[in-house]
Amino acid sequence: PLPAPVLVATTNCNGGLKELLALDDVPSHDALWHARCPDNAEFAAEPLPAVRGRARTVHWFDPCELLAPDARSELKPEHRRRQRGGGWEPAR
Repeated sequence: PLPAPVLVATTNCNGGLKELLALDDVPSHDALWHARCPDNAEFAAEPLPAVRGRARTVHWFDPCELLAPDARSELKPEHRRRQRGGGWEPAR
């Protein structure tokens, strides 16, 4: 049996599993990111539902590294824009 009714799977860009969380309820986007990167003021300090289980694979790394202003990207600077909280997305 699973330790909680909600599973949150974190994957890398190739679909490889990095982390699996078992939670009591569906988390909001901000609650999940605030729990990962509590020093990032762009994510509301919403509480994360109770974590009943967590597993990390060898592919896991600190996701806050992706949000730094100098975070690496496969997108050239002229073809990307910063997302809320950090990180990059294609420019529109």
